[in-house]
Amino acid sequence: MGHFTRTEWEIILHRLEVDDAIIEVLTDADFPVFGPVALEDAIYMLKLNGHARGIFNDAEMVVLRECCEGSTWFAGQDDAVATGEITRGQALAYHKAAHSLEAKLNVTIPRA
Repeated sequence: MGHFTRTEWEIILHRLEVDDAIIEVLTDADFPVFGPVALEDAIYMLKLNGHARGIFNDAEMVVLRECCEGSTWFAGQDDAVATGEITRGQALAYHKAAHSLEAKLNVTIPRA
């Protein structure tokens, strides 16, 4: 997998900043693959230098996928465009980045 673009990383980082939620979702699964400490380490390393890397360990990949699948990035985007907080062009760039992330990580990013 290649490096993430700045726009792709913004979408990931939005969820990555809510590390408690990521750990809760991933450890409450029926068959958790990683424990809380491994997930905390993965989150820390992703925050530290994930945007500049193209290779990730298994725990980091699980966290990256959760960052996409649990994303709330697009929840208020229509309102942000309507109020001028972001432009329509910026909104389209985020949708393009989300499509790219979906292809790179084999995930679905919620759009509503």
